[in-house]
Amino acid sequence: MRYLYSIIRFVPDPARGEFINVGVIAGGDKAYEWTVRIVDNPSRAMRLDDRGASPSIWSFVSEVQGQIDEWESSLEAGSTTSRTMNSVSEQWLDKMASRMRHVIQLSRPAPIVADSLSEAVEFVYNTFIVDLKTDRNPLASKLPAMSAVKSAYASERIRPGKHLAEHSTVESQSFDTRLDFAVLNGRAVQLTQTWSMQRRDQRELLEDIKAWAWTIRQLREHGGNLRIPSGHSVSIRPDVDIEVVYIPQEPGKETKTFDEAMHTFSVVRANTVPMNEARQVSHRAKQLLIAANVMLDI
Repeated sequence: MRYLYSIIRFVPDPARGEFINVGVIAGGDKAYEWTVRIVDNPSRAMRLDDRGASPSIWSFVSEVQGQIDEWESSLEAGSTTSRTMNSVSEQWLDKMASRMRHVIQLSRPAPIVADSLSEAVEFVYNTFIVDLKTDRNPLASKLPAMSAVKSAYASERIRPGKHLAEHSTVESQSFDTRLDFAVLNGRAVQLTQTWSMQRRDQRELLEDIKAWAWTIRQLREHGGNLRIPSGHSVSIRPDVDIEVVYIPQEPGKETKTFDEAMHTFSVVRANTVPMNEARQVSHRAKQLLIAANVMLDI
């Protein structure tokens, strides 16, 4: 996966030009992922700060993190407006790098290819930043799972547009729920939802899963419709293929939430696949389309 990164530089006296790298902003439009990380031990930056300018570091990082958090929340809620999609993007990073020319500066965004955003950030850290320690868990958000699924679909030439819809709404009886992905062939042939089992609030996570499953159970009994962002609606049969791609709980930190979630998914006859096996989902989608005589573009 291709990502962009930009190094955060602390320049206590821009006229003097001396600086120290204190963090990194990284992410990518195709990956649905962005993150900002800062050194845990700022002692080197503090030694360079002879003008009391270091609070600007934390203020800037807090502002950027707030933008990313708001963007993630909008995506998870299903917002796909141009305003949401562009609020945090590669263009956003490029503009910010051009604008930041005082105490806080950003290096020109550069590309990096890695299997995951965390791997990309780890490489950048080891290369450019000293004394980094972090306990932030990027897998608390489901966005890495969404990225894995989208990449898996792309590997089978199933891309957004004719045969793939993103951020749609499942409607059944008097209930509806948001859905991350749907594979289409005149009607919905596969529905895919992603979850992170590493969310901090495990009780809220389980409540969200059960609320989602309630609509899916109605769908299994009565069928329904899929309303896609373009405004069109397609039918969903009760026997539609339903997939759940999840980020597992951390080793040694398993809770009862995971077992209850897996049971809930089994009740609505959803296939469950860990994030690193997302290709299973796209392979099933491809087979469903081929069975319907669909020719996928090369």
